[in-house]
Amino acid sequence: MYWLALYFPQLQLDSLCFIDREKKQPACVVVDRKQNILQCNTVALSAGISISMSLGTASALAEPLRFYDLDSEFQRLRLHELAQCCYQQSADIVVRDASSCLILEVSSMLSLHGSLEAYLFALFSLLQTQDVSHTFALAETPLAAEVLARYQPSSDDTYLDSTRSITRVLGLPLQCLDIPKSVVDRLLRLGLQSVNDLQALPRKDLAMKLGADLLVYLDTVLGKVATPVSFFKPLENFKRSLVFEQEVGNVKALLFPLKYALEGFESFLRERSLVAQELCICLLDRKNNSQKVSLVCAEPEAHSEVWVSLLRLKLETIELKQPVLSVVLECAHLLVLDLEHRDLFSGGKASQSANLLLSRIQARLGENSVVGLDLRSDHRPEYSFSVTQVSRSSLERKKQNKPRPGIAEQANHYAAEVSVREPMSEPVHGSKKSAGVIPKLPRRMGLRPSLLFDEPHALSESVRIIHGPERIQSAWWSDHEVCRDYFVALNTTKQRLWVFRDHEQKWFVHGLFA
Repeated sequence: MYWLALYFPQLQLDSLCFIDREKKQPACVVVDRKQNILQCNTVALSAGISISMSLGTASALAEPLRFYDLDSEFQRLRLHELAQCCYQQSADIVVRDASSCLILEVSSMLSLHGSLEAYLFALFSLLQTQDVSHTFALAETPLAAEVLARYQPSSDDTYLDSTRSITRVLGLPLQCLDIPKSVVDRLLRLGLQSVNDLQALPRKDLAMKLGADLLVYLDTVLGKVATPVSFFKPLENFKRSLVFEQEVGNVKALLFPLKYALEGFESFLRERSLVAQELCICLLDRKNNSQKVSLVCAEPEAHSEVWVSLLRLKLETIELKQPVLSVVLECAHLLVLDLEHRDLFSGGKASQSANLLLSRIQARLGENSVVGLDLRSDHRPEYSFSVTQVSRSSLERKKQNKPRPGIAEQANHYAAEVSVREPMSEPVHGSKKSAGVIPKLPRRMGLRPSLLFDEPHALSESVRIIHGPERIQSAWWSDHEVCRDYFVALNTTKQRLWVFRDHEQKWFVHGLFA
């Protein structure tokens, strides 16, 4: 069995998100609590800065120098994101948070890829999309591969030479082993320099002076003892962290880096045949105070273009409480993709559905900004509908449930029973009957206007009846009883009005026809 170790020496620096990518980046370093250099980018390396150098010395070599404190939690999250990415090509992955390493079992994957070269090409092509620097090594044991990847990376001609890999481990200095520094100093005082010098000592004396744990660790590295490993399990939700190289005070500047994160979100969903409906974006400042932004899509969606359009609208409506230093994208609820089967010769699907339009409006104006009309079982026009909040569930119910007869159909049926007279053509309010042909309307009962007024108002102009009447008499059991004869009338400007005459012979206008 062979193991491939991937070591990421500057994971935190490589994962920083630069808002202005075209601008020349300064020298950047990551320091520990003692202000010693742990990571440095290529600009810092070219200036002569090296690992373990003090921050004061580094500041004298590079101007300007931008430094960051080590963020172990961010590195851990980023390493797990890389493991999630590598899981596309490797089934068994060991995550080593303390050493920023991923250890991949290789032997079982060769039958899938055909050769080691093909496997490494597929794996490194995948890592190239993550834009992180790394070194790698192959060995018979996981710990040997990790040690070699950190201190003596493989070259192209040493892929699967297990004998040579063990020999390379034996030739490493003692400082490469994962043992306490005090133990290393003690061994150096004894005149020991390499791993080979250490394993050549009598095991009994070595265990007595330095403890049995050192022997167990050494045997595990050299493959004499099986290595206990815990394999990585892919996450069931999506989580991506972005850390900016400096604080961002303009909310519009967040769109560019979040766009690339949403493209990764789309890849995550596509690989698993999943979709999402809600995405939470947490904006964190320097003190880790959070400001949450929720993106809700009315339809389950996987395309990054849809999420980016919703994000663009959402960012126009918010104000940053504090400058943002990092962003966390998280989607905890993933849905299985429901494939749509359509006939090859059927018409194409509309480019924008009602649910997508609803999502865009709510992202721009707010969750409670969209209202709709629901029909009610009431013959009175002003009570035949109600204003309700529009949501995805309400649209889905209207799509799935078979529509029942609406108030117009009910009113037509009722009007057919109570209205039997022919259309009237006499003028109202003393208007003269105009010469010419009366506009013909279909002879069906229950015509409804395109615009219904909130409340009827008194008719104050001369009109001519061209259709009607339609008697609506209802709610005699309540305090809002109506007894009206409705007509379609034409005024002097050729507008079609919906008018009625009540039981007191008073005329009112209730709506307009388009």
